[in-house]
Amino acid sequence: MVTTRRKSALAASRAAEVDFKSEGGGSDDQLLADGDFVEGGHSTRKGALSRPKAKRQKVTATATQAKGSASAKPKAEAHECVGPRKDQNLLTMPLNVLLEILGLLSPKDLLNVTRTNKFLCKALLAKTSQFVWVSARDVHSVPAPLADFSERRWAGLLYSSHCQRCGIDSISGIRKVDPFLRKRLCAQCKSDRYITPFKFKKEYPEFDVEILDYLPYTNVGSWSNGFNDPNYKYFWDPNIPAVAEEWESLKHAADMGSAAAKKAFTKWKETRTQWVKDILQAGHRYQSWAKGQAGQSVAATNRAKRLEAATLRLIQLGYKPEDISQAISVKTVGIATGTPNVTDSIWAKLQPKLEPLVIEERDQRLSREVKSMLNTRMTVFKQTYDNFLSTLRPLERYQCPPAPFLRILPEVSALMNAENVVTVQHFQPIIDNMAEHLVAYQDAYKASVIATIPASEMDGVVDPFELARFVFSCQAGSSTCSKSMIGWEVIASHQCIDRRFDEASVDANTTHQVVYDKTASAAASTLIQLVGLDPKVAKFSDMDLRNARFVCRSCRLHNNSIKVHNWRSAVMHTTHNAVIHTYLPTTPISTGQNICPAAFCLGSSATTASGQTATLTTMERDGMVWSCNHCTAHIEPNRCQKKPDVLGHLRSEHAITNPQLSQDYFLNTRSRAIYDKPVCVLLPRVANCRCLQCPGEGNGASGRRFILEGVVSHLRMKHQINAPEVSVDYEVDPRIPLPC
Repeated sequence: MVTTRRKSALAASRAAEVDFKSEGGGSDDQLLADGDFVEGGHSTRKGALSRPKAKRQKVTATATQAKGSASAKPKAEAHECVGPRKDQNLLTMPLNVLLEILGLLSPKDLLNVTRTNKFLCKALLAKTSQFVWVSARDVHSVPAPLADFSERRWAGLLYSSHCQRCGIDSISGIRKVDPFLRKRLCAQCKSDRYITPFKFKKEYPEFDVEILDYLPYTNVGSWSNGFNDPNYKYFWDPNIPAVAEEWESLKHAADMGSAAAKKAFTKWKETRTQWVKDILQAGHRYQSWAKGQAGQSVAATNRAKRLEAATLRLIQLGYKPEDISQAISVKTVGIATGTPNVTDSIWAKLQPKLEPLVIEERDQRLSREVKSMLNTRMTVFKQTYDNFLSTLRPLERYQCPPAPFLRILPEVSALMNAENVVTVQHFQPIIDNMAEHLVAYQDAYKASVIATIPASEMDGVVDPFELARFVFSCQAGSSTCSKSMIGWEVIASHQCIDRRFDEASVDANTTHQVVYDKTASAAASTLIQLVGLDPKVAKFSDMDLRNARFVCRSCRLHNNSIKVHNWRSAVMHTTHNAVIHTYLPTTPISTGQNICPAAFCLGSSATTASGQTATLTTMERDGMVWSCNHCTAHIEPNRCQKKPDVLGHLRSEHAITNPQLSQDYFLNTRSRAIYDKPVCVLLPRVANCRCLQCPGEGNGASGRRFILEGVVSHLRMKHQINAPEVSVDYEVDPRIPLPC
């Protein structure tokens, strides 16, 4: 093997640089030097642990002259301290007592103590004194060092302030430690001695780059100010020669073919790999700890003390600690700044700011506690109420209100708000008389809805829920709410989520948010007149019997089809007229032009027949709108079935071969949106397009008209326009006669 100049200098470089062995072992004195002083710039001190010798006492000239005389004694001056020196008191006490005192210090203070004199240094570096360092770390939550670091060396790395290579110590000190290289270095030394894999190939061309896999590295560059870039790896150049020497020696032996050498080489790689992995993991732990230390400033300490003082003041006023801790923090105005000592005068200014926050938090907590109690009681009531509903047939049951709606009953509200414990037995008397309570509930519900109708509309009206001109809407705000309702059956079965019934305070004065809809009612009156009935006396059953169909004149055609409505969907269309139908193809229309004023007309016989047939098909065959009246399998709207399926269910599950409507099965009112849905009717193709390229075409009603495909073909064949554009090459006439 050829010996290069670089390789021959390895031994010399090891004397001045830190190698793997100095990283991983050595005496306490060596670790002391590595952790605290400049690399290579210190001397190793040896010796047994002993007390420092006392200094020679100075004597006066008179005492010197009297030397040799047995009777001559030096006279102490008036101000001279007689007795042992004060600094000797600490050093003359028993060692176990001394260590007990030193155990109260922080790791940083222990580090400073080791720098005072040789005796204290050796006392703290003794193996029997390591518990002092461990205890100091635990108390101050300092991360533990790796196995190859002594406690003293670890403290020197964390709390020293100079560069461990060049020794520079600026006014502020070198405060940042690289936890992955385990060194405290200045930016210039990092720049000089950091080496990347690319630079390694230049500096050490004779070595395999794989050597870097067994060296610790950092992702923080020399001038990056702490920025971590995972795409870069920086190695400490002085660590490379020693590792390279071991690598080359072991690799050479392994290449000679010895099985033992190969095994030793593999073992060395595994050991180094695990060592590097441990260093990286310890580096991440240090980063988390250092980040927490950075946040512990004097200002933060003052804020914490100010918060503690304010908390004690609020507790004295009778507020609970849990409310105070949730309401205020060190970021709260009044706590974030100021002195840590909250005097009476300072508290007089703070109290108006902090007390309302605590009161608000207390009220919210009490509200949560009350709501939790109400939820528990409502669960108990719902169980007993469901047992009652199970005794009813589905046609009766699905019009009963949900359990939370019954909170407006005085008897239920009293139990919900009771201070004592409420059980199932307390609700049982209400359940026993639930039929009467439901009648009272329905009467109150009807009265609250009728109260929203203007008095002028109620002249001569006995039951507004039977008349077709009275339309109501739910204002509860739920996205699943049916906006328009006609007839009491629809209103009673409407069970949208009204959040007011979940509130803490619900009494008999709380009403549902179903109100009279003036706009929809006016539209219903217009539709009633279109079929030739009197709006004042026409019932919704009369309108259902007429089974008329309506077409909106304001809606635009879509794919040459028109939507045909029954009278209920026409009312819905009036109140929700944002559904847009446009002629195709057309250019986009602004949102303001898309609003449909919903001007209805009666459909023609053809469109009426088409709409009636489609609705009948939905109800009799395709629509999932039917429920069984003998079980609750299909009572919910999302579980309704098609009519053939319900009839099959009655035959197979209930052995009913000749089922009767409203007795064995019923049309579920809560699925009305399905069978009241408007029907799209396809219109005959209409020649509503005119060419704008032909001279004279498009001006006046006499221009030649095409269907859409015809005008496209015309432009391609005659004018050689393969991609015609609307309003440029042709136009669409919106004046299409509606099928009315």
